Amino acid sequence: MDAINSRIAEGMKQHHYKFKMVSIAHLPEVQDAVGKLVRQGMINEKLHSGWHFYKDNNTGSPEAKAIIIVVMPQYITRVSFRWQGKNYYCNVPPTYFTQTDDACAEAILKEALEISGYKMAKARLPLKNTGGSQRAGKIRKK
Repeated sequence: MDAINSRIAEGMKQHHYKFKMVSIAHLPEVQDAVGKLVRQGMINEKLHSGWHFYKDNNTGSPEAKAIIIVVMPQYITRVSFRWQGKNYYCNVPPTYFTQTDDACAEAILKEALEISGYKMAKARLPLKNTGGSQRAGKIRKK
């Protein structure tokens, strides 16, 4: 997996993307940890159930080996305008102007994985939207 990590890192670096590859074996742990946060009232239960969470919706690839999470930067746009002789400034959320290029990240992953005999499938995971967009893909041996 080190060679795959290096190939992915090289492609991601060109676009200022970051990624992390995690063994699929850790998904139950993540689900349990998030479930605990829901029970403690730290995450809204409706929000949690709307995530179509991990195990229940990722059973189509039982042979999956890892999950790769990609983070793509989306920058806040700062705008200024003048009204009635006074300057005003505001930040515009990145999703108003920026579209993430999922296809670019997918192409980088697909190329790096296929060289080593793996293939990729999209996984359904919760997304974090705080200045970046995350996409995840499961990998498995062909």
